[in-house]
Amino acid sequence: ISKTSDNAAALINLHLAGRQDPQLHVHMAFMNFTQTANNEFKALNSDALFMNKLTIQAFMENELSHKLNELGIKTEFEKTGKGQEYGTKIAGLGKDVWEGIAQTSKKIDNYLESHKYELMKKYPSASEAKLREYAYLAVRNSKESKTLSELFDKIDKGLAKKNLTRSDIDKLIVSYKEQEAKLSASDIVKNAIAELESKKSSFTNADILKTSLQLSAGQYDSKTILNAVEHQKQQLISLDKYQIETNKRTYEQHIFTTKEIANAEKNIVKIVEKGKNKVEAITQQAYKNDKLTESQNKAVNFILHSKDQVTAVEGRAGTGKTTFLTELKKELEQAG
Repeated sequence: ISKTSDNAAALINLHLAGRQDPQLHVHMAFMNFTQTANNEFKALNSDALFMNKLTIQAFMENELSHKLNELGIKTEFEKTGKGQEYGTKIAGLGKDVWEGIAQTSKKIDNYLESHKYELMKKYPSASEAKLREYAYLAVRNSKESKTLSELFDKIDKGLAKKNLTRSDIDKLIVSYKEQEAKLSASDIVKNAIAELESKKSSFTNADILKTSLQLSAGQYDSKTILNAVEHQKQQLISLDKYQIETNKRTYEQHIFTTKEIANAEKNIVKIVEKGKNKVEAITQQAYKNDKLTESQNKAVNFILHSKDQVTAVEGRAGTGKTTFLTELKKELEQAG
């Protein structure tokens, strides 16, 4: 890494999001090259920035929230939409207020509800968050220019439908009182790890950073949270590294888990090992169902012919696990 002051960037202040909702934000055009002391030209590899964009976003949103908190405006990271992804909001404003200001989240939910199977078929390995991104691209309005006066007129009309005014919003923000005592930075990271633990058996450093910054919601500046993450990682089990191939280079990511998850997995392995060859097969006959695909029929036969107490079948989202299990259930009921 070379430190340099020999580069340039342009900042463009905007007040309207691409979705035509009011949103103060800044676009930065960064001239991604610099000349070193050895007269060599170097650039940052943008692949790593892109892969960690949600963590970088959480870092910046937490930093902004912390600055707002210092000004007396409280913020919170709230799970929104059916995907239950975190979004930054000013605390104290209810659902009616936000529906009066912006309607895009509801549009995304409606689009996902009617097009989810289509999106999953097109993007089989996409996460819920990624599917929401695709849904947003589908519902967003074409970009157009609006003056601040036109923007505020749109906000006033949206709020009027909810019998609210901008003055009402000011009063709600000023009168808001925090409901819970402030947690320590260490406790915030512990809660972040617990949330990750409830969803997956292992997670990366970027996962921990992103969730910790989101749960901080501006209570602490981002540097304090990063330091707390580094300290709390000492209590985790470091597994292996996995490699990410890009067009330009290979990256390594550290994977972590908790002692509780490691112990639970060891117990699961013991149960599986003890249950091998312990029961009679449900049937010896070959199973064939024309409603199922070849791989689904193989999965049913695998379970029906197994002599193990525990069997497992793995499949990606949308590959037909529910369908084959429904047919398997019928077969098991017939077999008694």
